[in-house]
Amino acid sequence: MLRVEGNRNYHNDYMDPTFVAWGARRFVTDDPAASPYLNALEAPFWSPCPAWVYWGGCEVFSDDATAFVRMM
Repeated sequence: MLRVEGNRNYHNDYMDPTFVAWGARRFVTDDPAASPYLNALEAPFWSPCPAWVYWGGCEVFSDDATAFVRMM
């Protein structure tokens, strides 16, 4: 189970934990290669064009977005 409440930015972001858990259950599988575009942290991919990634430092996904940009 995804633990959004344990995230350092939990109290700063408006993302509801039930929505995040629903998204994880619906779109992310145990096999990262099965859906690499929906689970890019576990299955980074090469793109021939630049990707625009926009996020704020106080968002729940801030650490994940930073890791994604570093991998891509």
